[in-house]
Amino acid sequence: MQFTAKLETGNTFTVSPKFADKIAFEQYLANRNIGNIATNVFRMQAFCTWRAGKRDGHIDMTLDDFMNQLVEIDVTEAPAIDDEADDDAMIEGVTLGKDGLQAQQMN
Repeated sequence: MQFTAKLETGNTFTVSPKFADKIAFEQYLANRNIGNIATNVFRMQAFCTWRAGKRDGHIDMTLDDFMNQLVEIDVTEAPAIDDEADDDAMIEGVTLGKDGLQAQQMN
């Protein structure tokens, strides 16, 4: 999943939040006693976008400043991975394909 943030300044950036960002959001909710994820979906999107944006170097501001400048967040699926590209990768004499492992004779 990717989040594209648009700020009042005109700055736009796209990030892919990590699992650690979601865990940090859970802790953020618990510390403030403001409900759970199900009742804070938009806040979760903003928090994860802010945290990933800081990590990736897109922004350098507090969460409050980010939320005050945030105009919108577009949520999109991450680009699909080409499953066919690495069907026959060689690793130490073993072919890894979509049909399983196949031993190779090493010469």
